[in-house]
Amino acid sequence: MTFHAKTTGKYSLELSINHYPFITSGVWQTPECSISILDGGWHKAAKIYSRRMGSVFKAPDSPPWMEKEYHGWVEVIMKRENTPPKFKFSEIGEVYRKIYQDTGINHIFLVGWHDNGHDTKFPRYLPGEECGTVEELISAMEDVKAQGGRCSLYTNGRLVDINEEYYKSGGKNAVSLKEDGTEYIETYKTSSVFAVTCPGTDEYCAQMADVTKRIAGDYKADGMFIDQISCNLAPFCYSKNHYHTKPSNNFLPGVERQLKEMRRAHKKINPDFHTFAEGCHERFGQYYDVNQGHGEEYTWQIGKSMPEQFLYTYPDRIVTGHCADKQQMYHSMAQFKPLDVKPECYEDPSNLEPIRRYVALRKAYPEYFLQGKFIDDEGFVYSNNIRVFAVEAQDQTMCISLWKRGSDENSKNEGEVKIPQGWEYDECIFPEKAELRQDGNWLQANWIGPVCYIKLKKAKGTTKPIDK
Repeated sequence: MTFHAKTTGKYSLELSINHYPFITSGVWQTPECSISILDGGWHKAAKIYSRRMGSVFKAPDSPPWMEKEYHGWVEVIMKRENTPPKFKFSEIGEVYRKIYQDTGINHIFLVGWHDNGHDTKFPRYLPGEECGTVEELISAMEDVKAQGGRCSLYTNGRLVDINEEYYKSGGKNAVSLKEDGTEYIETYKTSSVFAVTCPGTDEYCAQMADVTKRIAGDYKADGMFIDQISCNLAPFCYSKNHYHTKPSNNFLPGVERQLKEMRRAHKKINPDFHTFAEGCHERFGQYYDVNQGHGEEYTWQIGKSMPEQFLYTYPDRIVTGHCADKQQMYHSMAQFKPLDVKPECYEDPSNLEPIRRYVALRKAYPEYFLQGKFIDDEGFVYSNNIRVFAVEAQDQTMCISLWKRGSDENSKNEGEVKIPQGWEYDECIFPEKAELRQDGNWLQANWIGPVCYIKLKKAKGTTKPIDK
């Protein structure tokens, strides 16, 4: 079943729920579907959805350390095809040391560490010979750990290189077929030609579980990224030899089985090992620890990008903010998110001090930035020159951010926000020199920089519990 929305005019919208029964004989009837027209914004609909589906799709059993010190990662590209590596395995420790000093983030994410570089030879994932030896990779992982850091390695959970040994020795049976029997082919500006897998097939699940064991066990990495899991199209598979009973029920149960087997493999080896995947997904996100958000950058489909929507609907999930430039970085910070710092963002020296300050803020106030319940701007009224986000803590306090889109570290900003009923102003936690004036329930703030963080507390006589 899929849901579709299409604009048919300036003031008209067409909505549809599509089913794919693939009937060969007999009679089929759709399950019950209902539509509700709600007033107001999207929060009301998201709450209804969350109450129902939040009981179906559970938060993952993430390692306990993530609730105390997870601030995201800095992405580092080691090698691309036909170019020498930017650094060797033996230099990873020094690369980490500099990144930590520059940003305060104690987690690096290595891309292009395997085979001929990024986007090559999936799903082999053997250390790239030009980058060094297996022993040097293992030594580098241990070096980063000794410095108090973490290092994660890239994988792709969806593609198979049709020119490699895995495909030729049985992996061909693990790819999706079109109705005419041909494969779905994709290329990514390398010599590798990829077929899209049929997830859940025995061959591919076994291969990715083995890759997970090597990364978590043999290579001693702290985490693993699984690319294209929760944001790419899911093609039907018309193979007659696979486990699925019809072309349309291959993807959801297939990816779920694949992720379960991968998670089972690394949990057995190292309970503190963590996984993160591209995109946000309610079902698949039960089996990895971090959802890599994209919404600060763009939307892949139609309409306005709303990176706050998934976290509001599933406040018990971890969602990173996409940081490829300064504005995306500040958008992510305003939402209280851990950061996905892209190379181009890290390479801009003007971004380093803001990242350090933000990580320090997360460490000083974990009750908001790591453990708080994200409520977006629900219940807030504010001036139209700013955007407000809020999180509630378990100690009956709240932190709100006032974000001025388009501003930088030196911008002088101002904004007004109405304090919701039952709450009162407590203090401004950042920046230090912000000026705040209160007029009844309205709070006027003047500050320098894109984001101002303000702490609220329950007004005397109100003890409303927080739904977690």
